[in-house]
Amino acid sequence: MLCTLRNEPSIEDLYRIRSISDVHISPDGKSVAYVITDSDLPRAKRIGHIWMMNIDGSNARQLTFGPKGEESPRFSGDGKSLLMISSRDGGPNLYILPLDGGEAKRLTNISTGIADPLWSPDGKWIAFSTDVYAECGDDDACNQKAKDTWSNGPLKAHIADSLLYRHWTDWKDGTRTHIFLANAENGAVRDLTPGNFDSPAFQLGGPLQYDFSPDSSEFAFVSNHDKAPAHQPTTMSG
Repeated sequence: MLCTLRNEPSIEDLYRIRSISDVHISPDGKSVAYVITDSDLPRAKRIGHIWMMNIDGSNARQLTFGPKGEESPRFSGDGKSLLMISSRDGGPNLYILPLDGGEAKRLTNISTGIADPLWSPDGKWIAFSTDVYAECGDDDACNQKAKDTWSNGPLKAHIADSLLYRHWTDWKDGTRTHIFLANAENGAVRDLTPGNFDSPAFQLGGPLQYDFSPDSSEFAFVSNHDKAPAHQPTTMSG
């Protein structure tokens, strides 16, 4: 009887597979920016970097090389710059990379992190979401102090009296998701959705829950101001 031995796939094989995500086409339709993520099994880490290629798939090249990775590439309206989130100088902040050459310029300097950036059509503003303490809003020093109190205080406990208080390994611990607006020129930020509620509301995937009007003069977002948000549908605000 003839037997054939076959090598079964291992976890090492899975971790050697690179993933592609967050694909965006340039305004002129000639280029594509995207993120390639590599896995480091021994250190249990996944690191993403931003790549670009021509629309026909040629001339693929890596644009960023930071040891902590980069994400969320977004073209400016004129196609001359690329917005991204990077932690190269600490926590996640917005950076703008000129596509004609040069180093990425750090735009924001906040301690609460950044997610889901969106450039306004006129290129003057960048909206993004971040988790802040409702009583602090866009006062970063206040947010940092509250965070340190939670992290370094003598009481090591999580306190919650409403949903959603945890997602995967992240605890809300009194924070709310708010939408901030950054000046694309000088990086100044302000809280567009102050108050003790989440804007946008929590979601598992799907399209972004906020957007600029075509002329950049108005801004629409999803929020839920009901006393028991887990029991009520979300509402639109603008």
